[in-house]
Formats: sequence, structure tokens, C-alpha cells
Amino acid sequence: MVAASVSRPGDRASHRASNRRGVSLTVAGPALFLAGRVALPAIIYRRLSWPRFLGLPALLVIALAGRAVPLLVVAAATVGVLLVVAVLDRGLAPTEPEPRRRR
Repeated sequence: MVAASVSRPGDRASHRASNRRGVSLTVAGPALFLAGRVALPAIIYRRLSWPRFLGLPALLVIALAGRAVPLLVVAAATVGVLLVVAVLDRGLAPTEPEPRRRR
């Protein structure tokens, strides 16, 4: 059996509670992913990826500020943080040297 909760349009408390749940679900998944991506190389290779590490507090700020803004803004900000982390992480990644040409 499926139960649905329908709130009245004027019921602000219900809307705030659902917005908090939505914000926590929207931000918790990417934060857990980044935490794993920070921990795995740190444990195995003893190397810390600073863009990934700094992405975690940025997601925390989004989660805290997310109570005052619509859920779409929270989702867009989360995607923006993940994009910045990906671009910076790729830009700072060590590249392999080109092979030397024999003369």
C-alpha cells in the first residue's frame, strides 16, 4: 500500500520540513561521494586531493544555507561545487612526462 501526504497550500511548517529533507538528501549524496574520494587515495596512496577536500566544507555551507533558498538553487549550487572540484582536480593532477625521442 502506498501512502501519500498532501499538504494544504498554506501549511508552511510542512513545506519547511520537506525542504529540509530535500536539502539534506540533495547535499548528503555528493558529500558522501567526495568524502570517499578523499579518503581512498589518502589511505592507499598517502596523497590528499585539496580540491576534493575543500569541496566538503563548500557542500556543508550549501546545506546550511539551503534552508532559506528553493531546492532548485541548492541542487544547482551542489552541481556547481562538483564541477569546480572536477575541473580543479583534473587541472592539478600530475601528468605523465612525454617520452623522449631518440635522435
